Amino acid sequence: MVGRFHLPSAVCPPSVFGETPSGRVWQELEALNRPGAQSFMTHNPHRGGRNWSVASAFRPMFVRLPGAFSTFGPPSQRLRRERGRKLRPSPPSVRLRSSTWASLVYGRRATSPRHLCTFGDKTCAAFVIADAQGGRSWQVRRVLSLGRHLLRKLGRAKAESPKPQSARDDQLPPVPSVAELRSLGMEAESETAKSRDEFAFALLAVDKAGSRELRQAAMTVLEQIDAGAWLALDVTARKGWWFAPAWSYALRSRLAECEATPLTLVLASFHPDGHIREAAVARMGELNDAVVASALALRCADWVDQVRARARLVVEQRLADPTGAALVAIGSIGTAMKARRQGTWLAELIQQQLRTGSDAKLATALKAGDWRVRRLAYAAAIERSRIGPPALLDAAMHDSDLPIRTRAAEAAVHLALAQDAFPELALLLASRTALVRAEAVDALGKAGDPKPAIAAIADPSALVRGTAQAVLRRSGASPADHYRPLVLANPPPPNALAGLGETGDNSDIAVLTRSLQHPLAKGRAAAVCALRMLGAATPDRVAHLLEDTSAAVTRQVAKALVGHSKELDRAFLERLVQLTRPRHVRVAGYRLLSPTTGGGTHEAA
Repeated sequence: MVGRFHLPSAVCPPSVFGETPSGRVWQELEALNRPGAQSFMTHNPHRGGRNWSVASAFRPMFVRLPGAFSTFGPPSQRLRRERGRKLRPSPPSVRLRSSTWASLVYGRRATSPRHLCTFGDKTCAAFVIADAQGGRSWQVRRVLSLGRHLLRKLGRAKAESPKPQSARDDQLPPVPSVAELRSLGMEAESETAKSRDEFAFALLAVDKAGSRELRQAAMTVLEQIDAGAWLALDVTARKGWWFAPAWSYALRSRLAECEATPLTLVLASFHPDGHIREAAVARMGELNDAVVASALALRCADWVDQVRARARLVVEQRLADPTGAALVAIGSIGTAMKARRQGTWLAELIQQQLRTGSDAKLATALKAGDWRVRRLAYAAAIERSRIGPPALLDAAMHDSDLPIRTRAAEAAVHLALAQDAFPELALLLASRTALVRAEAVDALGKAGDPKPAIAAIADPSALVRGTAQAVLRRSGASPADHYRPLVLANPPPPNALAGLGETGDNSDIAVLTRSLQHPLAKGRAAAVCALRMLGAATPDRVAHLLEDTSAAVTRQVAKALVGHSKELDRAFLERLVQLTRPRHVRVAGYRLLSPTTGGGTHEAA
């Protein structure tokens, strides 16, 4: 009880509205033209009898709502005072004129009958708003107000800040065209400071002097940029406001009078003044837009408690959407700013929503365009067994994110082992990801099918080759016996040469030595690597390849001869480091002459 008023048990933050759970409002009389027609009653279990309406008993200085009626009892002496002056309560039968209250947010409706309570200089309230035609049908919609405390702060900050001489004080670039704005948005994703600064200044110029179509195009561009560009815009736009003092000065009035456009609210959420950011968050709470949702997600990690609390309240309401559309819009920002000091809250909330949310919300997140959201969605779906083998196989084959492909392949193999559904895993053998192919080869080998391992014995990936070799050994076969027929081809496949070096013996040195003349640089490098693994890469066999035209070959030769550098001709090595030689040849020569590799010191000629 505060001033004989029943308040919600939860303490509302400054200038944030809450609900009285037990308040129920109904109209007592239907006729609107006789005494008592505007009387309202409330049922309050903590107070007996009827509580007469005092909608006009006290009126906050800045909150004006059409058809909004308070349902509390008579105000106490303390609540009748506002800024040192007494307010005269109206009788319960006095009809309230709709012009007494102006709409706080245009076209918005309250969730349920709301209550207004003002004590001290804080406003903690919830409202009921009738429709514009004066009807009695209530529409579900939460209303967040700035509150008297914040509005007073905005007015005080405006009064204390020096008024610019004219709008010409703003040092903003010319208003760009739609094509230029789209180009700047694409360049802002390139992670260069200059492009992001230009994009932020262009948005401010569009907000100040752009047409309605240009502002809408700016919102479209903001919807298309990635999370990294949003995080950078949060910093660069804050810098840009210092170059627009006149526009920043007018921003306070626009926020207080509900005249700000969605683009203005988004840019105001980047303002260096915390009161402006808090007011922008409150106004954006009434807009259902993907760009606004991204801006609200950024403010969930704001360094000011009041701004952060408001944004988190709105974001929690948005994430309750069962379709998952809001989660996708907010999730990319929330996961990208996880490294910020206050950024873990939103990331953890998104993970919780994915784990405990509906199947529709999870399905929407699995198809999100941002890879961060998809990673969390697949992790939650696999952890809770809420995704089937077909979806896992499709993700393992076609998803653009490597960790998702590997995680999906591992989960598909695990399900196949548990359900004995191995034929479906054959699709993974054609994956472009080496780890996915290796998982499929290993799973099919455990199922008793060595044919995929034999087909993958010459895979370009050493991981897949190693897995195939292990499967063949478990089946009792020798992997080298499968490589030897392959290297007899003219020219031999480079991958087969590498595999023979991994599994062969001294009897294979001759064929590998002949392959040092391979027409392909990849084949020569594979032959040198195979000889090194067999311990046969001696200077007399491979030293001449230090002058090869391919850097890949010289790297493999230098790596093989590091332990034999003292056996090499020093004059030959010094000729390799002459400035007239190609860079990769000089690098190989310096490596063999370096004292750390046993080549001694090099004295320039």
